[in-house]
Amino acid sequence: MAKKTETPAIPEQVDHSKTLMNKMLNDKDAHHYNFFNTKPVLITSGSLILDNFAKVKSGTVLRMGGPAEVGKTSQALLYADNYMKTLPKSKVIYVNAESKFSEEIQARTGMKFVTDSTQWEYGTVFVLQSNCLDTICDILQGMYKQIYEDGGHLCVIIDSVDMLTLKSNLDKGIGENKRPAGVNFMTKEMFRQLCGPNMFFNGLMIIITQYSGTFKIDQYEKEAPSLMEGNKTHALNHQASVALYYRPRNFGSYIKENDEKKPIDPVTNKLLGINVKIDIRKSLDDTSGMTIEVPIRIGRIGSAIWTEKELLDTLITMALVTRNGSWITISDEIIKWADDAKIELKAKHQGTEQFSDYFTSNQTALQWLVE
Repeated sequence: MAKKTETPAIPEQVDHSKTLMNKMLNDKDAHHYNFFNTKPVLITSGSLILDNFAKVKSGTVLRMGGPAEVGKTSQALLYADNYMKTLPKSKVIYVNAESKFSEEIQARTGMKFVTDSTQWEYGTVFVLQSNCLDTICDILQGMYKQIYEDGGHLCVIIDSVDMLTLKSNLDKGIGENKRPAGVNFMTKEMFRQLCGPNMFFNGLMIIITQYSGTFKIDQYEKEAPSLMEGNKTHALNHQASVALYYRPRNFGSYIKENDEKKPIDPVTNKLLGINVKIDIRKSLDDTSGMTIEVPIRIGRIGSAIWTEKELLDTLITMALVTRNGSWITISDEIIKWADDAKIELKAKHQGTEQFSDYFTSNQTALQWLVE
């Protein structure tokens, strides 16, 4: 009988890759974010409608484009204000690249703005007066990390990227040869440096872009679809998690006391607000391509989003409020729900302004209805 041959034991294999990876990751000069486990949080826009269709989270890039005077800067600052209210120990840097950040806009926000770094406390906005990309990136790259190591959070607004330029261009005369640096090149370089810190340090970057028409020799020439009107940079389109385009205003955008009357009159038909029309060009949800309207209350300090008007429009759509001429009547169904919740509600209101004023002075009832 043949002798049974024993199978030789296989020596235990050692996985050295884990040890090597750990050594490399712990290298003090290594550029990575594997040890940062931040959890993104939702940042409200202040609008019921906008939040429902375009959710913005910390750690992302928000792009806002459109023509002048449509509310981009005000909305960006509102996002920044809510960012500071949501995340503890937060600050904001507003990059004033266009050099036209007016005192009137600042006053309407109700926020505190400083240009002296010694006064830049948590909950305030530091205005960086520069359009030099080199300076901006150097400051932001170091600031993201320092604030994060201090247990804080940073929101950055760049208004607008169209006005950014390189230091090498600023150091030369206007007639000298300059290195061509379009918005596409500069934003790509900016994102290469700042996207990592913004995401892994739970920041929020808001990029404002201008509207500009596209010059075509042939008016019948076909043009490829674009994510956003204005500068059509691939880096901006790719890096932005949410992209909003603000449409130009027209007469139909105005909210009057009586929408059936055309003339705006300071006595008989007052101008109350403006409907801002926004195209959602990119989103975290399946809402890209949708167009929404957000009402703005003129003359309001702080958030200009007209929550009371949003609530009224929603209730009318749901047939829980009826409108007969100027009279607005809340349904018996809502009144009963309010009674059950021990919330006092006035059933009849004469006009949008009276309805709005009533709920502005009754925040408990307003928040109950919103929820």
